[in-house]
Amino acid sequence: MKLIFPALLCVLLLGALPDSARARHNEKSVWYRLYYSHWMTGEIRESPADTAGVYRDEFGLTRNIQTRFEMIFLRHLGLSYSRLRMNRKFDDAAGVIAGCAIPPCAVEESALHQMLNLTLYAREVDYGKFNLFIGGGSGGVDYRWSVDGVRQENEDLHKSMGVSRMFLGFEYSFERIGFRVEFSRVRASKEFQGQESVLEESFQYLTAFIPLN
Repeated sequence: MKLIFPALLCVLLLGALPDSARARHNEKSVWYRLYYSHWMTGEIRESPADTAGVYRDEFGLTRNIQTRFEMIFLRHLGLSYSRLRMNRKFDDAAGVIAGCAIPPCAVEESALHQMLNLTLYAREVDYGKFNLFIGGGSGGVDYRWSVDGVRQENEDLHKSMGVSRMFLGFEYSFERIGFRVEFSRVRASKEFQGQESVLEESFQYLTAFIPLN
């Protein structure tokens, strides 16, 4: 929710700029976009390191980079490939994290999410107007974590975890740049020899995108 007001401010500041290209782009059959963001908040609800979510509220996520390339067909249906890097560092003062023998322990978690996504836009994609979107995606996650610099992860459980996500939000597009606010829930899991690892996250991103045509 903290990202809504900066996004609206960007829209209001840029809204006074003229948009002269809308008419000549209406005939395009496929729209292309590049997305980038590190302006975000989020939390890890459950992870292989923090299975009970003890530090879910105490140590949130910031500056986790997300990039995406999207093709939009029929001005309503987007197909995209995205990469999201998660990183969280915190001190385990209570000694509840596995591998923390003498608290406090320095814990670091990281993960690389790679996903294919489908996005449905409520209005025809165009310049100079608001739009709403909803979508989902799936792919894989490579997860790592360490305690006091000592690697703890089990590659059989934590590498190539299957991931899915649902997201929704709103955006405003200008001729050369656009902004969107996105809320998403992500869940990754994997089973191996009777064990299961789970990574569940929620993200709120303010993202800038560049139309490529």
